[in-house]
Amino acid sequence: MEHTEKIELFSADNCKYGFNDEHGNEVIPCIYSYATSFDKGYALLLEDKTQHRKIIDAAGNIVLALECDSLMRPRQEKSIFRKNDKWGLVNIITNEIILPCEYEKIDWLDGYGICKDKTDECYEPLDDRELHNYYQWYDLDNVSLKLVVKKDGKWGLVDPDGKIILRCKYDKISLELMEEQSGGLYRDCLKVKKDGKYGLLNMKGELISLCEYDFMSKSYITEDDYMDAIGNVIYFIVMKDEKFGILGARGSEILPCEFDDIDAEINYKIESLFLMICKDKKWGVINPDNLDWMLNCEYEQIECIDKNYENFVFCVKKEKKWEILKIPRL
Repeated sequence: MEHTEKIELFSADNCKYGFNDEHGNEVIPCIYSYATSFDKGYALLLEDKTQHRKIIDAAGNIVLALECDSLMRPRQEKSIFRKNDKWGLVNIITNEIILPCEYEKIDWLDGYGICKDKTDECYEPLDDRELHNYYQWYDLDNVSLKLVVKKDGKWGLVDPDGKIILRCKYDKISLELMEEQSGGLYRDCLKVKKDGKYGLLNMKGELISLCEYDFMSKSYITEDDYMDAIGNVIYFIVMKDEKFGILGARGSEILPCEFDDIDAEINYKIESLFLMICKDKKWGVINPDNLDWMLNCEYEQIECIDKNYENFVFCVKKEKKWEILKIPRL
């Protein structure tokens, strides 16, 4: 059966689903208990009698029929499926099983984190409806995607052809994005957690920062040369041995872990940022673009009371006295 017309989802009075062509003629019979509209040229179907889940193309041809408990929307002609509480990956064109059903979880590595605990800082999506809330924000099918896989309680990374990039040995893997000024996305590094410590990998799975940090939080600065990026650039505030420092997105150490606290201050309106840093109970201010100290760590308290295109205005306390300092933008 081949149809070249555009076909659309419809529902009958018996709560079944089917598809009509643009003239209202039935193309796919209205016998399915579940169906989705087309996305990237494919739609999902579920038939009650056989429990076969099917994928059809925009011409109405069935490209995959699979007996399983769950089947997710295809990405790059690959679809994640679940059977008997285990997850696998199938090629919807060749119907070849790329990853067998032996994983506790498989997900596309997108602009959100995957972890083993939903109460943690990252979030593990459970089904296609939740995932769709993420996918609709980004057109990610035109980039080289990867998948995170969970086995024996540990996470790893594979490519869409099933090639192992990282073996399953991490407690957590999350993707950290770099954002270009035009709105494009860069998949630049992976934050991983192993044995309670955080580190960074590049997208080839190569270690660029050892898993030695007790805490790691992403933040942003503006364009600069040493970060080798365009627009807003990711860096990480990290903690080791109860002291804070800064790592670059490439894993390089920008500030060593020797500070008591680091507080990032952002002005989104004019895309500026400075860092307030505490050492030996004294506060200072640093410009992360060039690492120049705007104010040395010699103040008991610092508050930014105004920021504009030309100056930062700080109210500072030193030896129990307050004063106003105006610092030019560099």
